[in-house]
Amino acid sequence: MFTLIDGRYQAVASKIEEEWLSDPNSSKWYKYISDLGEPDKATYVIMVFHNQVENGGLHQYFSNSYGQFAKETIHLLKQIKAFDAATILERALGLVKPLDMPFEEFRKALRKRTLRSIFQNDDIVIPLDDLDKEYYSLGDEPLLKLEEFLRTISDSN
Repeated sequence: MFTLIDGRYQAVASKIEEEWLSDPNSSKWYKYISDLGEPDKATYVIMVFHNQVENGGLHQYFSNSYGQFAKETIHLLKQIKAFDAATILERALGLVKPLDMPFEEFRKALRKRTLRSIFQNDDIVIPLDDLDKEYYSLGDEPLLKLEEFLRTISDSN
């Protein structure tokens, strides 16, 4: 159904090394994704976001360290005009990330599993579940917008 997404996602994900994912002190995974061109980065972060939320919700997205890409994901969701999905992730990030915490520190705390709001505080479970329900109501809209974005890029080349 999403042929442009699937091929691009597989190409990006196949280059991620297991040690990048398993070492909480490594920034290689983040650097690799950050250094990707926009179409590849959009494909990876949006697919991961969508799959994580569909599989286990926003709590899973953050607790599995994918929340380290939340800023990029919000930006790219807006770029592909998936504004509702971007707003949901912005609201979730507002619940999870302490206001006074710099994003780099937040990213590292997610990787090391020391972020209180996710790993030691049940107060955000229900608000995140409510946001999950909002996201589920979007269906495949974010992926349809991503596929359209990728098609536009490939048509212009």
